[in-house]
Amino acid sequence: MTNSPRRLDPGLFIQGEDERITYVVDFSAWGNPSTASVVVKADDGTDVTSSVHLGSPNVSGSTVTTGCIHSLTAGCSYRVEVAVSISGLTYEGFFYIVGEE
Repeated sequence: MTNSPRRLDPGLFIQGEDERITYVVDFSAWGNPSTASVVVKADDGTDVTSSVHLGSPNVSGSTVTTGCIHSLTAGCSYRVEVAVSISGLTYEGFFYIVGEE
């Protein structure tokens, strides 16, 4: 896992394979997003968004709440990329989730 200024705090989450969780990401250091999108990639770089992300992200002020992330595989790492539009520019931050039994 990389150490990058685009890595969103806290950067790493653990999620059980039977859990269904939404994540709140704070973009206040970058500005207030007007729109957001989420892509989830498996540790091999494969886009698995359609299999593990349900719904659309919600923007409120400087925060973005992901859709529901679910059905993760124990022992696998996932990179969650959150792209936002701020003042007409597109920025992308990310965090990681590790699936657990």
